[in-house]
Amino acid sequence: GLDIGTGAFCIYTLLLCGSTANEIEMYATDIDEHSVQWAQSHVTANNLQDRIHVLCVSSTDRQQQHEQSTRTAATTRPNDPVRDGPLRRSLDCIPRSIQLAFSMTNPPFYDVGEDASLPDHVAMTRNEGCYPGGEVGFGLDMIRDGLVLFLQQQRKPPTWTSTMCGKKTSWTLLRHVVTQLL
Repeated sequence: GLDIGTGAFCIYTLLLCGSTANEIEMYATDIDEHSVQWAQSHVTANNLQDRIHVLCVSSTDRQQQHEQSTRTAATTRPNDPVRDGPLRRSLDCIPRSIQLAFSMTNPPFYDVGEDASLPDHVAMTRNEGCYPGGEVGFGLDMIRDGLVLFLQQQRKPPTWTSTMCGKKTSWTLLRHVVTQLL
């Protein structure tokens, strides 16, 4: 399996591998180097380093475009190409011989454009909590990545993909998109 955006605690992957009798092997990815280091220390502390591989991946095209437009005070044009999203960035770091049964993610809930800072009650880093377009943008990038992988047949996407939504409106929109695609 694959946990995209595992965070510093790697909690879902640790719970899954620590509570299952079978030998599930997991890849846990994140874009934040400090989170990856902490996640690896938690994996080691739970003696699961043979089953959990923590990997640092590069940020997505959309994140890089947003960062560049912020630095240059330019805006990203709607037709700027977005090639690699969170799923494809993660798969780039996993051996091609590995066929994933599933991927899971607890996406960033906040849009980077909504506010310069996270709400006070939120205990997460900006990388963990924000993504261009919020959880809808993240979910749409995941859907696009899966479709591109399927259509190009260069690499098979995970059989099942699960993405948590924090807002009912996000779920409604993403469900509509998937329904229309199917």
